[in-house]
Amino acid sequence: MNNIFLLTFFMGIFLMKFVHILKMYDNCSNQIYVYLKNIYFN
Repeated sequence: MNNIFLLTFFMGIFLMKFVHILKMYDNCSNQIYVYLKNIYFN
């Protein structure tokens, strides 16, 4: 029972880190897209 709790705990931390990285990557790609759009369609 304790092992299952630890496993779900670490999986939750890993998922939160993963989602955080995805959000940061999405934010960066949006900034790059806006930057390129400003260059090409100015």
